[in-house]
Amino acid sequence: LERRPDVVTPNGFEKNFVPSPSKFPAARKQARDRMLTVASALTGKRMDDNTFIVVTSGRCEYRNKGLDLFLDVCDKLRNRKLCRDVLAFVMVPAWAKEARKDLTDRIAGMNNTPFVNDEQALADPVLTHWLNNPDSDAVNCRMHQLGFANQDPRVTVIYVPCYLNGNDGVFNLSYYDLLPGADATVFPSYYEPWGYTPLESVAFGVPTVTTSLSGFGQWALKTSENYFDECGVNVIGRGDSNYESVVDNIAHSLEYLTCADEKEIKKIHKAAMHTASEAAWPKFMVYYDEAYALALSKAEERTPAAKKSK
Repeated sequence: LERRPDVVTPNGFEKNFVPSPSKFPAARKQARDRMLTVASALTGKRMDDNTFIVVTSGRCEYRNKGLDLFLDVCDKLRNRKLCRDVLAFVMVPAWAKEARKDLTDRIAGMNNTPFVNDEQALADPVLTHWLNNPDSDAVNCRMHQLGFANQDPRVTVIYVPCYLNGNDGVFNLSYYDLLPGADATVFPSYYEPWGYTPLESVAFGVPTVTTSLSGFGQWALKTSENYFDECGVNVIGRGDSNYESVVDNIAHSLEYLTCADEKEIKKIHKAAMHTASEAAWPKFMVYYDEAYALALSKAEERTPAAKKSK
């Protein structure tokens, strides 16, 4: 339209579904136990609690949401000096057919008998649910192209192509129940008007990486210093000609987080929670009040009485 907006109305956040500090440790343990169990059952190798869990999520828009870039970051991590093994989840709903029975059967067996490490991996150990269109699903194809089904010992990538509503057949926990179990999230958007997913992440105290092509990323850059320990967010500058450097920068950010000590992790967690509090609705409602007042003012100018007075 060749004009800038009169008022920008950022999306505020309501924290009523975020666990209280007293309940957070139990919520985190439940989430991590479930994610590590599913990954262990799929791959046949026990994932211990020191595993670094990173998540991306959102709508299944392969380029807009940066899913292509996230998978390339995971590939890049294979050659980084990681202090912890990485387990990456791509949690985006696609054309899922059903929960894998071989996976749910193995999980049920693990609940009854001790898990034996180095059991044989299940067929196609990158999928929690069978797809209706495996040969044309962009995420699935790229994961196999990069060789993640070949069981890299340092970086495991798992695709969760279903809605995490608490009744998916495998995790049976909602996305918000699983999010506290992550050590980091990555949302490398190519296009994002605002970006609730990184904001949700920091509300749960989970540090996030996003890009300058998101409204949330732009707001974070204007609000605080661009360091994890300052705000829990690392905003990577992204454009049309720096794809590879974005991959490198995000991989470096995750490498740093895998090596952060307990003191640094607590500081980052606290900074992330503070950033979320700055994005609460009471802080952002002023912009909506301004937009509403402006709309009323312009509506009055268009009334017949106003036109006659001119």
